[in-house]
Amino acid sequence: MPDETKPGDIPVPRLRDLMARVAAKSLTYRYYHWDWGEAIAMEGIWAAAQVTGETRFTDFVRRMAEGWLAHSPDPWYPDHVGPGRVLLDLWQQGGDLRFLGYARRLGEHLVRLPRASCGGSFHRPDLPDRARMIWVDSMQTDAPFLCRLAAATGEARWYDAAAEHIAGHIAALQNPGTGLFCHNYDDGRGRVNGAFWGRGNGWAALGLVHTLELLPKDHAGYSTIHKSLERLSATIAARQDERTGLWHTVVDHPETYLEGSVSLMFANALMRAVRAGLLPGDCAGVGERAWNALWDQVGPDGLVSNISQRTPPRERPADYNLPPVGGHYPWGQGPYLLAAATYLGH
Repeated sequence: MPDETKPGDIPVPRLRDLMARVAAKSLTYRYYHWDWGEAIAMEGIWAAAQVTGETRFTDFVRRMAEGWLAHSPDPWYPDHVGPGRVLLDLWQQGGDLRFLGYARRLGEHLVRLPRASCGGSFHRPDLPDRARMIWVDSMQTDAPFLCRLAAATGEARWYDAAAEHIAGHIAALQNPGTGLFCHNYDDGRGRVNGAFWGRGNGWAALGLVHTLELLPKDHAGYSTIHKSLERLSATIAARQDERTGLWHTVVDHPETYLEGSVSLMFANALMRAVRAGLLPGDCAGVGERAWNALWDQVGPDGLVSNISQRTPPRERPADYNLPPVGGHYPWGQGPYLLAAATYLGH
């Protein structure tokens, strides 16, 4: 049987095979506790299960979630970056009320987090050196989960919580001139860091899109969030590398290297946004150009190529060029799987 293809002449059976390979590699990562990378990896592995039908992937995610519940019967500060949407997927698939109950407790934990004057939630108020910091990474995990919780339970208060959460991050982190997001905001010093980190803007783009996909259009916070996405996407499109279709590790600094995770995140966010009617159709072409360049950049062992190491916040754009690329990282594996699933219409 000839290969079924999608636009860009990507053979679908081949892409499904690569997804299975990437997901299988993702099962071998040494997950240490919940962090942003772990959360997006669980979402990606779950998406791979839906595309490939391989139950070993859903079984793995279930075991990870059950371990989370056993380790932290009540959510504590690190837990709010856990894969909350996966909890709801597990509940909806099997009806296990443990997952719904924990999702509710996770939602309550999120709304109790202390906030800055701009409304953004502090990520780790339990740590003295980070107690008053807001991080762009949280945009991908928190508000989208709260929207899913609202949709799953029918309780509109979670939509309100989602809109308030992401609007606070927009106020703290989005540059009004460029539309790009800073890596973090230190409320103690009243300032952001000094560079527009690419993967950070990927976290922001995905968070905005996933929130808007579910937030009712007549919600009072919808317009602010949608305008934020429009500003960000305009700069993303303008800063795409003309030769490769990818993006740099500091979005507005072409002297920094082209990086895989930011490009996968942007590709996914733009394709999803157009499909959801959030952005004009030409944005899909921007995302698909990046995806066409990246879909087969997977090693024989399922390792996604060109992903940079863990990247702490920096003041100078040049310092974001220091973390090397290459290696097994969940913030590369997960975004690949999610972008592939979006491309296939999931």
